[in-house]
Amino acid sequence: MSLNNIYYKCRFSTGEVVDITKSVIDKIPYLSTLFTNADDGKFKSIRNDRQEYVLDQKIEYRYYRPIHEYLVTNRSFLLFAKLSKKDDVLQLIDVMDFLCIEQPLIKINNETRDQLINVENDSHAHQQARDTAVQFMLTLCKQDYDVNHVETKNHIYRNVLFILSHPHTFGIRLRYHTSKIAQELFQFTVKQQHNLAKWLSIITNTTTDDDRTDDEPATTTSDDDFIYSDNDYEENENYDVSVMKKGVVIKRKI
Repeated sequence: MSLNNIYYKCRFSTGEVVDITKSVIDKIPYLSTLFTNADDGKFKSIRNDRQEYVLDQKIEYRYYRPIHEYLVTNRSFLLFAKLSKKDDVLQLIDVMDFLCIEQPLIKINNETRDQLINVENDSHAHQQARDTAVQFMLTLCKQDYDVNHVETKNHIYRNVLFILSHPHTFGIRLRYHTSKIAQELFQFTVKQQHNLAKWLSIITNTTTDDDRTDDEPATTTSDDDFIYSDNDYEENENYDVSVMKKGVVIKRKI
């Protein structure tokens, strides 16, 4: 029997009941181990009288849905595209960690930059750029990079700016969640914040919450409006981290 024909009926803490195939469950180590033990007579308490697997309250359906889409399609882009702007992208990442799902991380280097900016008018290039954008932001969340390395910091800033300023390629939700991660986890200089301000304002004030995932995401403005800024960090400069302003750490030179 195909693994796609074997279903687990799962009940989420928010009330949704969803049939999940064994092929997907096998990609979720936490659930795979839990369900296997339940089927062997252990952890009987995770099943209710309807023989539904009752999931931990940490696994909310609104966060599981984009994870499921990613696991089925192997498209990293869908992790952000299927997550509403009303939901917390960092909570989504926490749920992935809780489920022990290996995240598609990449190195922060020139190769990543090349894949990101390869936005020629063909579907494969767009798909690769969108997947790379999400993989880049997931890597940023792990903060597994040298915060004192000037070239790395420039890569981060320029990549974030590129994603935010290309609405046609990356769509609304991906750019929105990118802005939230960038403001929460990365320290921008005053000059960088100024260059990002226009796009942060556009994204924050856009009321549309579109999960369109075809080759042309909904746009708020043209990619021709892209603002390019050269490297903003310089070697041997000292910065004093100041207060948070709209979620962005302002770094003043001293």
